[in-house]
Amino acid sequence: MSTVYSIVGLMSARSIVFIHGLTGGRDRTWSATDAGDPWPLLLLSEDLPNVRLITYGYDADVVHWTRPARQATIREHSKNLVQDLGNVRRTPPATVGRPIIFVVHSLGGLVCEDAIFFCNNAINDSQEDFLASVHGVVFFGTPHAGSDFTKFATAISDIISLSIVKKPNRALLDVLKKNSEMLANIENDFFALIRNRSKSGKKPIDLFVFVEELPLAATGRVSIAKASVLSKRPH
Repeated sequence: MSTVYSIVGLMSARSIVFIHGLTGGRDRTWSATDAGDPWPLLLLSEDLPNVRLITYGYDADVVHWTRPARQATIREHSKNLVQDLGNVRRTPPATVGRPIIFVVHSLGGLVCEDAIFFCNNAINDSQEDFLASVHGVVFFGTPHAGSDFTKFATAISDIISLSIVKKPNRALLDVLKKNSEMLANIENDFFALIRNRSKSGKKPIDLFVFVEELPLAATGRVSIAKASVLSKRPH
């Protein structure tokens, strides 16, 4: 985890946490090709001077050319997110209780959803603070109903698995497939939590969904199923 910009003395300020997606990077995903720093630092630090900006990194590569891909699951990544963010928030000057807004891309959205659900049965203070502090999630291209991008990613992993390099992480690829049982469980658990919070009168978690509707040069259209996402949101 890396804090790219921070004003930490104001307890009324919010933290915005950026989580990259499949094959992305902690800073690379949020940086233009010719930029020296991520755009949250370059742009948001001026518009939101009292907000702490954090980029979170995890191993989201499905293949490595020189070694086996780490076989981590969504749940392992989500538990690490909760622990790592908790460590940052407890580091002096502590910011426990500060509202959190997540900005998530692709696979990072699933990691975020699972982390929020994981904390629903909190067993320590960090998990309780995590769930209580989440005010909103902004999704960019998160495959809530599976994605055709797996055709591209699976093709790459198949080629590499036949070459001299090591095996891919199919745990991440499988969860992104259409009709994936693992994906359905993550989605159902997360949106059930959102609905139950609304019904019980607890502070709602606001959701904003942005999807790619134009074909991409390398992969074609990435199917996100926007209607199915919006239909799950509490009214």
